Amino acid sequence: MAEKKVGDVSALKAQGNIHFKACRFAEAAKEYQKAESQSPQDPVFSSNFSAALYELGDYLGCFQAICRAAKTAFQLKETDHSSLLLKLSSRLPKALTQGIWSGTIRSAQIEEEKQVVERLRFEGKAIPETLRLWEQMERVKVGAMSISAEDVATAKHRLLYLPIYKKAAASTKEFFSIGHDDILSIFDNWGALDDDKDPIDPKTLTPAECGDLSFLFAGVGDARHAFGSIIGLRKAYSTFTEPQKEKFHAHFTLLDIHPTALARDLCVMLLLDDLISGGQSPSEKEETMATIFYTFSAVLMPGKCAKRLQQIAQRLGQLLKANPPQLPPWIHVHSGSIPGLLASLELLENRYATQNYANFDKGFLANPIIDAGFTSKLDEKISEERQGMYEYLDGLSEDELITFLSKHVETPCPKENLPQKRAKWIKDARETTVDILMDLMHEAGAASDNVELIPEVGWYREFRVFVPPRSLQGNCIAEVWSEVDLTCVDEVDDEIEKTWKPNASLFDAWDDLPQPHCRGYPNFMRFDAFQLIQAVYEFNVAHCGLDSEAVQVDKDCPSFSIVSFFFNGVVDALRTLKGKIKWEVLQGDMCQTLVKMRLGDERPASFPRKYMRMWLSNVPDYTHGPMNTAIYISPNLSNHVHSAAASNCLLNTGIWASPDDFCHTYTLLSTADVPRFLGCQVKHMVPVYGLVSLAPLPQPCPLPLSQLASRNELTHWLTCVLLYTITSSNPRMESIRVMYPNNLVSFLNLLLHLHSVGFPGHWLSEFLNDVLNDQLMSTATVYCGVLPIPVSEAKRVVPKRRLFLDPWKVEWENILSIAYGAFSFPIHIPQRKNLDGISIRSLDDIGRYQVTLGYSKWCFPTAMRMRLNTDQCIVLVFLRPSTQAQHSADYLAAKMADVVEGRVTKADDMYILTAVDELSMESSRIAWRMYKGRVEKMKREKWVMVPIRFDAQEAVTSPIAASAWEMI
Repeated sequence: MAEKKVGDVSALKAQGNIHFKACRFAEAAKEYQKAESQSPQDPVFSSNFSAALYELGDYLGCFQAICRAAKTAFQLKETDHSSLLLKLSSRLPKALTQGIWSGTIRSAQIEEEKQVVERLRFEGKAIPETLRLWEQMERVKVGAMSISAEDVATAKHRLLYLPIYKKAAASTKEFFSIGHDDILSIFDNWGALDDDKDPIDPKTLTPAECGDLSFLFAGVGDARHAFGSIIGLRKAYSTFTEPQKEKFHAHFTLLDIHPTALARDLCVMLLLDDLISGGQSPSEKEETMATIFYTFSAVLMPGKCAKRLQQIAQRLGQLLKANPPQLPPWIHVHSGSIPGLLASLELLENRYATQNYANFDKGFLANPIIDAGFTSKLDEKISEERQGMYEYLDGLSEDELITFLSKHVETPCPKENLPQKRAKWIKDARETTVDILMDLMHEAGAASDNVELIPEVGWYREFRVFVPPRSLQGNCIAEVWSEVDLTCVDEVDDEIEKTWKPNASLFDAWDDLPQPHCRGYPNFMRFDAFQLIQAVYEFNVAHCGLDSEAVQVDKDCPSFSIVSFFFNGVVDALRTLKGKIKWEVLQGDMCQTLVKMRLGDERPASFPRKYMRMWLSNVPDYTHGPMNTAIYISPNLSNHVHSAAASNCLLNTGIWASPDDFCHTYTLLSTADVPRFLGCQVKHMVPVYGLVSLAPLPQPCPLPLSQLASRNELTHWLTCVLLYTITSSNPRMESIRVMYPNNLVSFLNLLLHLHSVGFPGHWLSEFLNDVLNDQLMSTATVYCGVLPIPVSEAKRVVPKRRLFLDPWKVEWENILSIAYGAFSFPIHIPQRKNLDGISIRSLDDIGRYQVTLGYSKWCFPTAMRMRLNTDQCIVLVFLRPSTQAQHSADYLAAKMADVVEGRVTKADDMYILTAVDELSMESSRIAWRMYKGRVEKMKREKWVMVPIRFDAQEAVTSPIAASAWEMI
C-alpha cells in the first residue's frame, strides 16, 4: 500500500513537472498540491507547489508553501536538503517583495513565520544573487511601510496628470466645428448601417439596471448622438414594464476636449429647455426652433436667430458664473469645465464674420496614398448607385423611357420604322442620361439621396443659406423660393448680405492661428451643407416615422422641417423623462478624464464612474487607436452583456487593407490576441466604413493566467511596444496619416493595466527592471517604413541582442520619482551614487525647467507651418557637446532605430524625454522636468537641448544651450 502511495505521489509530481515546463502553472499547482497533501512529510512537494504559486502571482500562497517546505526540511535532519533550502532562500525574498508591495502579504504574517524567514535568509547569505534579492526585499519593505493609503492616492493623481502623449508644436487643438457621422441612438445602434445595429434588449435589464443607465459620448462635438439617443431612449422607455419605469434613471455624459463644442451644445440645450418649459407664443417657438436649426446645422443664420443665439450665450454665461451654476435641473456642468466654457462664450458673443466654402474636395480620391481596398469600396458604392439608375430606367415602359431620356439629349429619338437607329439612340441616350444624373448626384452631395431636398440644393448653391421657415422668409425670399418672381434674386442676395449673420457658435481659438486655411474664420472648404440634414432625415425615418403618410417634409422649408421634427422629438423625450435623466457636460481629454473617474474625482458621488455604453466618435484616431481604448477606456465599462466602447475611423479610413492591419498598427496584436493581452474583447474591428468596438470579457479581470499570453509572448510584445514608443516610423506627412502619440508615461500605464488584467506582478516588475538596468535582451525589432505597420512585421525577428536603452533612463527617473507609490508592483532602480546613475528622487529634487525662444530659433519647416503642427510627435533630445559635434539633431531624429541598437551613441552621451510638460510655438516656450543635480552637471558640461519631431524626422528648433535653461 505504501509503495502504491509513493507511486501515486511520484506520478503527481511528474505530471506537475510536465505542466510546469509547459507554463501551465495552474494545472501544475493542482498536481503539486495533491502530492503535498498525500505526502506532507516530503518538503519537495511543498517547494514545487510554492514555485507554481509564485508563477501564478499568488505570493501569499507561495510564501505559506515555502514556510511549510522549510519547516519540514529543517525537521528532517537525517536528509540533506541544502539544495532545496537554497532554492527556497532565493524564492522567498522574491515572493515577499511582490507580496509586501502589493499588500497581499502583511507584516503580521511575516512576523508569525519570523524564525523560518530568518533561517532561510541565513541559508543563502553566501550566494551574491540571493543576497541581492534579500537586500532588494528589505528596500521594498521599507518603501512600502513609508507609504500610506493617502500617499498612494496622491501618487496616482500625480501619475494621472503626467502627459501621456508626445508634444505637438501647436498647443491649440485642431477644431472641426461640424461633424459628419450618421446619427446614432446608443440604446439601439452605433450608426445607420445594418452592421451597426446592436440594440439593448429591455427584457434583459433588471429594474435596478434601469435605474443606472449610463452613456458617455466622447468627442461629442455637435451632440447629434446625444440628441438622437434621447429620442431612442424615450422610444425604449415606452416598452419598459412598470417596475422598470419606476426605477428608471439615465445619465448622459457629454465629453469633449474643446470647450467651444460644449458651449455650442449648451446653447442648444438651453434653447430646448425654453421649448420644454412652455410659455412661448407660436411665433416665438418657431423662432426658437429656427435658432436651434441654424445653430446646429448652418454656417449663416437670419439676424433674428443670430440675436437670439447671442442672448442665449449671454444668459448661459450668467448661469455658469453663479455659485453654484443655476442651470436647468436636467443639465449639470462640472466646475472645472466652466472657465473654458466662459472663454468660448465670450468668443461666440464677439464674432460676426465668415468666409466662403465649397463642397468636399473631389481631389480626395486621386490621392495616391489611399489603399486599393478603400478605393475599391468607393468604386463599388458608385457602381451600385449607377446600377440603381439603370434598374430605374429599365423599369419604365418604352414610351416613358424615351420621354425621360429626351430631356437629357439633344437629338430626337428615331421613329418606330427605324428600329436599329431607335435601339442605338435608346442605348446611347441611356448612358448619357446616367452620366448626367451621376454628376448631379455628386454635385448635390448627401442631398442626392433625398429627392425632397434637391430643390433646396439649387437654392443653397445660389445663396449659401438654408431656406428659413415661413415667419422668417420675408417677401423676397418667399417669392424667389416659390419661383413666383425670379427677378428678386439680387434683392435676396442683398438681404442675406445685410441681415444674415455667421453662426458665431462655430468660431474657435483654433481659427485665429496663422494656418494656411485659417484667417480668423472657421474652415468650410470641405463642408457638405446637406450631409447633416440628410443624416437627420435618415434618423427621423428610422426612429421617428418621418416617412409615414402622417408626417411629410415641408416643401416650403425642407431642411428646417427635417431638423425641427428631430428636435421636437428631443423636446418630447425630455418632457417624458423629466426628473429621470441627467445631462452632464465635461471638458477634458478623453483618456485622462476616464482615469480620473476611476481614481475618484470631484463629480457628484451619484454620477457614474462606469458606463453601459460609450461612443468615442473618431477620437481614437488621435489617441493611439484601440491600444488606448483598451488601456484607458475599457476599464470604465460596466460588466453587462450589452456594454461596449465604440468608435469610427475618419482620419485615415483609406489606408487600411484589413481589420488586422488596423488593429496591429496600433496595438501590435491581431484582433484574436487582444483578449489574451489587453483583457477585453473585440466586437467590431472594421475601420473602413465600419465600426471599431471593444467590450468587457464575460469573466471580470483579473483573468486566470491560463487565459492570458505566456510570459515569453508578453515580454516580446512589450519590447515591441516599447521600441515603437521611443523610435520613429513614418506616419505619412499628409492629411491621411496614422497618429502614434503615446510616450513612456503611457507605456507605464500599459504595464499597470496589464497587472489589473491578471499578469503576475513579477513578470512586469522584472521586465521593467531590465529596462531600467539597460539589460533588456530581445529578438524584437521595429519597422521604419511608412505606416501602417504591415501585419507581417508581427513575425519578423532578429538575432537576440541587448538593446541600448540608456538614453531614456533619465525620463524613467522623472516618471518613477514623480509617481512613486502609484505602482501596483514593485520597481527596482539600481542604487548608484554618481550623477549619471538614476534613482527614485524626492519630489523636491525634481526641478521644472523652461526655455523661451525667439521666432528665429524655430526651424523653417515647423515655423512656416509646412508640417502638421497639431500632431503629437515631438520629443526633447539632450546632447553632450561631443555628441552634438558628431551628430546633428536631424541625423539623430532619423536614426532612432539605430540609437536603440547602440550604433550611434554611448551611455550618458544623450538623453531623451518623450513626456514634456509644455511645448508651444504660440507662447514660444518649452518646459520639462529633470533631476536638479543632473541639470547642474549638464550646465557645467555645456550640454544642449533640441526638440525633434518623429513625423518629419527633423529638428524643431535650433540647439538650445544649457545656460539658457531656467528653473521655474
